[in-house]
Amino acid sequence: MKIKKSTYIIYIILVLLPLAVTAAVMPYLEKTIPTHYGVNFQADGFGSKTTLFILPAATFIMGALMFGIAKLMSLFETNGNSNERVVMICGLVVVALFNAMTYYFLYAAYIPVYDLSEMPLNIDSFIFFVLGIGLIIIGNIMPKTRKNSLVGLRTKWSMKNDVTWKKSQLFGGICLMLTGIAFVIMSIIGVALYWYLAILLIDVVICVLYSYMVAKKYS
Repeated sequence: MKIKKSTYIIYIILVLLPLAVTAAVMPYLEKTIPTHYGVNFQADGFGSKTTLFILPAATFIMGALMFGIAKLMSLFETNGNSNERVVMICGLVVVALFNAMTYYFLYAAYIPVYDLSEMPLNIDSFIFFVLGIGLIIIGNIMPKTRKNSLVGLRTKWSMKNDVTWKKSQLFGGICLMLTGIAFVIMSIIGVALYWYLAILLIDVVICVLYSYMVAKKYS
């Protein structure tokens, strides 16, 4: 299926919007703002408001990188463009996450906020809620990924043949969606950061083990 023109338009908007919004808000900010927060959510570093351009710049770089990878994938596809579409959607998720983080810290600088615990949304919960939605989307499209050397659940076992690849991508996609759902729920009820990391680690271990078992069965 051909990638819709509207997808490219949305992608470009999300890549450039943080730069435009940050530039528009810049005249209304104090010259010196909180630039770093400690583990206790208290501001412990201050600097020029121009440091707020770091996240928009990172958004642009990541967006350009993902777009480049998508186009690179299209060069190696001889039957359709499923891998290019998968990378583009992954890119959309990544730049959407960077957009959310940009606006969060722009708001914190505009107030300004010296204690992130006073924000309407906890920073960890906010980031992992958005990330959870992204993982659900990526997990849903992961089974559509064709065998390649860049994206997907890639282990030496999943790469054995087409059967091990397809089964590994399907299983990995389901695991990613479950992890995404878990992240969304955990961000709503509020849990410690290490729980997110533990869930993500378990996901990776289970997926790798599954690809190993599938390879043993179908190699």
